Amino acid sequence: MTELYFGDLLTKPYLRGARGENGYYDCYGLLMELYRRMGVEAPNYKTPETPRQMASSAAVWKQSWEPVLSKAGYPTIKSCDPTDSNTYALVPYSTLLLRVAGENCHTAMLLPKMQFIHTWQGSGMVVVDRLLSPVWRNKVVGVYQPCSTT
Repeated sequence: MTELYFGDLLTKPYLRGARGENGYYDCYGLLMELYRRMGVEAPNYKTPETPRQMASSAAVWKQSWEPVLSKAGYPTIKSCDPTDSNTYALVPYSTLLLRVAGENCHTAMLLPKMQFIHTWQGSGMVVVDRLLSPVWRNKVVGVYQPCSTT
């Protein structure tokens, strides 16, 4: 797999529901753009208004995404969701589903070296964070790829 270029996206501002219009992104809009750069069309979903609505739409979202379960040669992580007993493989350029404010409602793209790129209200812009940082290490709910890539 070739390296994904995303340097031009760093510090682009966060805006709920944005899909790149005028340089603004929300977490899923950013994810769609990153997959587009890899030649994959991720399904588009309207961003729900509240974290609870986002969590309920995650069930619909998961119908278009395949879990990346344990794979030889990749580190793994156990879901923090108590209803999910899966162990997920941390394959670079996969999608992370993260728990924020008690809801499974945030998406990001896993990068090499246990980092990920995302945007959210808390950062206000597109940033790269460490997956094992104290803020994020216990927030992973699952690791996914669009069904069309598997």
